Amino acid sequence: MEATISFKRRLFSNRKDTHFDRRTRDQDLFAMAPDGDSFPMGNQPTGFSLLRRSFVPSFSLSSKRLSTPAPSSVSNTMPSRCQACRNLDIWRATERLPGHTLSALVDGVVLARLKTFEDPRDCDLCQLFSRLYVKIDPAASGSVHTAELRAFPLVPHIALRSLRQGFWKGDTGYLFEAEDLTDFFLAVVPSDFTHTGGRDNSRLEKLISKQGLVMWHREIQKNTRLFSPRIVTPQFNARVVMEWLNCCKKYHPACHRGQGALPNMRLIDCETRSVITVESLPTEGHPEYVALSYVWGKSTSSLLDFTDTGTSLPKNPPRVIEDAMKVTAALGYRFLWVDKYCIDQHDSGKKHEQIMHMDFVYQNAALTIVAAAGDDETCGLPGVSTERPSQQSFFPHERFNLRSALPSPKQSILDSRWATRGWTYQEAVLSSRRLIFTRDQLYFECGSMNCHESLRVSFDALYRQRRSHLDDYIGRSLFGSEHLTPQTAKYDETSRLNKFLAYTQCAEQYSRRILSFDEDGMNAFGGIIKRLESTTDFPVRQIWGIPFFHPKDDILASVGNVDYSGYLLTALAWRHELYKPTRRRKQFPSWSWTGWEGSVTWPNPVDSNNIHSPEGVDMASIQLYLEDGTTLPLSELDPRSPDQNFSQPRALLIHTSAVPRTAFISDSSNHSMRLANGGEVRLYPSKEDLDAPKVFKRIQTGRYEAIRLGTINDDAYMMLIKWYRNSAYRIGTLVVNKYYLTYSSPVARTFKIK
Repeated sequence: MEATISFKRRLFSNRKDTHFDRRTRDQDLFAMAPDGDSFPMGNQPTGFSLLRRSFVPSFSLSSKRLSTPAPSSVSNTMPSRCQACRNLDIWRATERLPGHTLSALVDGVVLARLKTFEDPRDCDLCQLFSRLYVKIDPAASGSVHTAELRAFPLVPHIALRSLRQGFWKGDTGYLFEAEDLTDFFLAVVPSDFTHTGGRDNSRLEKLISKQGLVMWHREIQKNTRLFSPRIVTPQFNARVVMEWLNCCKKYHPACHRGQGALPNMRLIDCETRSVITVESLPTEGHPEYVALSYVWGKSTSSLLDFTDTGTSLPKNPPRVIEDAMKVTAALGYRFLWVDKYCIDQHDSGKKHEQIMHMDFVYQNAALTIVAAAGDDETCGLPGVSTERPSQQSFFPHERFNLRSALPSPKQSILDSRWATRGWTYQEAVLSSRRLIFTRDQLYFECGSMNCHESLRVSFDALYRQRRSHLDDYIGRSLFGSEHLTPQTAKYDETSRLNKFLAYTQCAEQYSRRILSFDEDGMNAFGGIIKRLESTTDFPVRQIWGIPFFHPKDDILASVGNVDYSGYLLTALAWRHELYKPTRRRKQFPSWSWTGWEGSVTWPNPVDSNNIHSPEGVDMASIQLYLEDGTTLPLSELDPRSPDQNFSQPRALLIHTSAVPRTAFISDSSNHSMRLANGGEVRLYPSKEDLDAPKVFKRIQTGRYEAIRLGTINDDAYMMLIKWYRNSAYRIGTLVVNKYYLTYSSPVARTFKIK
C-alpha cells in the first residue's frame, strides 16, 4: 500500500521545544521560522501533531509529475494561498549560509514545520509540498517523525553525491562561498532526515528523479547563477541545442574527432531530399554530417534501390527520418546519414561491408540524433512532428518565485525501446555527441558533459570558475568511457586494465539488449571491438568476442610481469546473471558470451596484480583450432600480421587441470555445492534448467567437469563443461573462494572446447 499522509489542517509551529533531541552539527547555521524568528539547527522546534501513530496523510503522494497550474503566467494577481505559505521567506532562511562546510549544509535548511493539512486544494503551494514529500518507512526508522519543509543547496548536494560515488576531488571540509549557494531545491522530509544515512539519501534521490527539482534562486549579483529551470516549449527549440554544441566545441577539444568519409559513402542531402555519395559533392574536403540512431519498423516498403547517384527519397519516408532531416537543417547542417537509405539493403555483400564500417560513421558524425521516444520509426521526434506535453510549473510569491524543472530524462532513456535494441548500443557509445529526443525534453551528452533541456546550465560560468566538485554532475553519464579513446594519457598497468574493463563493461551492457537475428551477435558489437583494437597503447584483441592482450603488441618494458594468459582466462570467466533467461546461439562457440542470448557479467579485478593464471598455464598452453584443422598456440600468434586470421577459430584448446569429482559434495541449495573442505561453490548456469544437484550428479558420472580458469581478487573461477563425443561445451561458471580451491587433477590435460 502506497504511503500517504492525512492532515486536517496545515499549520506552522513557532514553539521552541528544549527537549527536542537532534544533533547539533553547526550552531551558527540557522533555519528561519515563518514568522521571522530564527533558531539554530541543533535546537529546532517540533510541533507536528499526529492524528494517528501510523502517520497516514489525507493527500496522496503518488503523482508522477508536478502539474499544479501556474496562474501567475496569465495574471498579475497572486493565486489563492493560505496564510502559512504567504509567511514563508526563503531568502531570510538562507542568507547566513555562505562560509559553511559540506557537512553543515547537506541536511538542508528548515523553512517550516508542517503540522496538518485540511484541504490542500485551496492553496497551490500546499499542493506542491504534498508532492515533494520524501516517504519514510516507520518500521525502518523505529519511530514516527514530524515533517519539515527544507531548502537544500543544490551545489553542496551535487558535491555530496560525487563524494558518495567516489568522484570527490577535495574533502568534506571544502568551504562553500556565496556563489555556491545561490540555487536551492525544496523537499518535505521527516524531522530526523540526514544525509549521513544511506536510506534517507536514496529516498531524496528517488523523489528528485521522479518529480524533478523545484528550485529557488537567491540572486546575490548578476550572472552568478549556474543552474536554473528552463521552460520546455511544445516545439523543438534549436537554440537550446546550439548552446550545447557551441559549449562542446569551445571547451571540449577531445570531442573534436577528425571529420572523414568512407569511399562511396552515401548521405541524405536534406536540401534536395536525395541520397548522394560524398564523391559527387563539388567541394573539396569531407562534409559535416549528422547521423540518426533509431528503431526500425517492420515494413521494408520504403527501402531504396540504388541505381545511380542522386536517388530521390520516397515521397513519405518514415516519420522519424523526416523529422531528423528537419532537425539537421535547423541546426545548420545539410547532410544526414541513416542506415536505411545510406546502406545498400539489396546487395548483401555491400551491406555487410558497409555495416563493418558503422563505427567510422558514428564516431565521425558531428552529432548523432537518437530517437528514444516511441516504439519504432513511425513515431517521429517529439517537438518536431508532434508537440511535447507541458508539465512544468511556476509559483510566484511576494518574497520569492519557485520554478520546476522536469526530472532528468536519463531513466526514461534507459527504459525506452531504443535502449533494448542491440544495434543502437554501439551507435550511441561510439558517437562523440548525442542529442536524444525523449517524450518530455531533450538530453545532450558528449565526451565531457551531459545536460537536459529543462535545467539550464551556465557553462561559461561553470568552466570559468572550474568547480571540480561539479565534474561528475555534468560529466559523461550514460554512454561511452574515457578508456574507449584511441590513446590514454599514460602507459602503465592501470591503463591496460582499464582498457580491458572498458571492453567487458561495454559487453555487459550490450548483452542486456535484444537482436532480431542471432547472426548479428558480433556485427552489432563490431564497432566497439574495432575501437578498442585500434588503440595505440594497449590494443585489445579478441577471439569470438573474448578480449585479451598479446605480448607482441606491448609497448612497455615490463612484458615479463604481465599475466597475458590470466587476462584471457579472466575474459573466459564471464557468467550469466542468475534468474535471467538464456538461450544458446549456435552460430558462435559455447565458451564465448556471444554464443548465448542473455545478460552476462565479468569479474572486476581490483588491479592487474589480482589476476592469476593456474600454475603452469601460459600463452603457449592456449591454442586455437583453426578452420583448416591446424592449431596455433597464442604464444606464436602475431596479431599485427594481416595474414593471420585468428579471431574466429573452430575451437579453443586449453591445457589446464580439472577439479577432481571427489572434491565435490552435495549441498541442499539449488545454486551451490560444497567442496570436501567446506568451501561453497556457487553455480552460475548458462544452460536452462540446470541446478546444483544436477551438476553434482553429472560431475560424479564424468559427464560434466570443472576446469580451472584462475583467480581474480579473492575468488577462483572454473568453467563448467559438458562432454559430447570428443569435444567439450561450456554450460556455466563455478566460483569459490580461492583459499578453498586446493584440489586439482594430478596431471594437466588439453581440453578442446567448442
